[in-house]
Amino acid sequence: MKNKKTLLLCSYGLDPAQITLETMNELKTCDAVFSGALEGGREELIRPYCRKLVITDGGRWESAAEKMFEAFKNFDKIAYLVYGNPFFLNPPALRLARKAKSLGIEFRVLAGISSFDAIVNQLGLGNFSAGGLRLINLGDGRRQERKLDAKLDTLFFSLWILGGKHKAFLEEIRAAYGPRHPAFLIDHPRCARTTVGALENALAAARLTTTLYLPAGKP
Repeated sequence: MKNKKTLLLCSYGLDPAQITLETMNELKTCDAVFSGALEGGREELIRPYCRKLVITDGGRWESAAEKMFEAFKNFDKIAYLVYGNPFFLNPPALRLARKAKSLGIEFRVLAGISSFDAIVNQLGLGNFSAGGLRLINLGDGRRQERKLDAKLDTLFFSLWILGGKHKAFLEEIRAAYGPRHPAFLIDHPRCARTTVGALENALAAARLTTTLYLPAGKP
């Protein structure tokens, strides 16, 4: 009888100090833990919870996936450890789930603290505008289908993907909100207040973890 195989998708939150007890205990039971999100000394903080820790290239999830599924020849339970909420703005997570299912491997996801959780706290978003809160993923390739609405509080994720096209995006938000409209750039744990008109340099330097918040304009 074959042993049951399990792939666990989990996270340490935005910092290893935010790892949940549930995730910590599950990692200890895994034969191997793969991760491409442990730069900046995070590796040594996570290693004590792992029987075997495998560091992968964070920018090449396909290569990591190939190594993980190959490792199931020798292991029964493997974890893939990521940054933030495991599924939030993480398209590879769905592909991993589908691949695991096609191979008859149980796929489980554990909750983790996400950038959205941190942003709500940093900005004190206890209430939203009358129009509500809108989340926009600039990495979804649907910018042309979208129209900005200054009546909504709006969070823009995946700013880094704009690259050299940030000027076109800047023109869009200037037209919708005006250059003097307040803007907040969040890169946990930092949060800087500026205006739409002064965003150009910041957008050009946006990192993978940078988020832009534009509160709704006054009616």
